[in-house]
Amino acid sequence: MAKSWDVFMTATDKLSEEGYVITDNRGVKRKHPLSQVARNAQTTFLTFARDFGLTPMSRQRMPLPSPKEKSLRELLEDNPFHDI
Repeated sequence: MAKSWDVFMTATDKLSEEGYVITDNRGVKRKHPLSQVARNAQTTFLTFARDFGLTPMSRQRMPLPSPKEKSLRELLEDNPFHDI
C-alpha cells in the first residue's frame, strides 16, 4: 500500500514538472506515459484502502461484533498470563 502511494506521488510530481502531454520523436503530441503509471498506482492504492476498511464505505461494510462477543478488555482480563 505504501509503495503504491509512493509510486503515485512520484509520478504525479514528475507530471507536474514535465506536463501531461509530451511530444514524441516524430513530433506527435501524446499523453505522458507516467499518467498511466499514476493511474495504476492510484487504483492499486484505493483497492488496498477498500480491502483494509480505510474508506468510509468499506468501513460501513465491516461486520460489527455482536453483543454476545466479549470486549477487548474482557478478553485481556481472561488471559491466563494477565497477572504475570
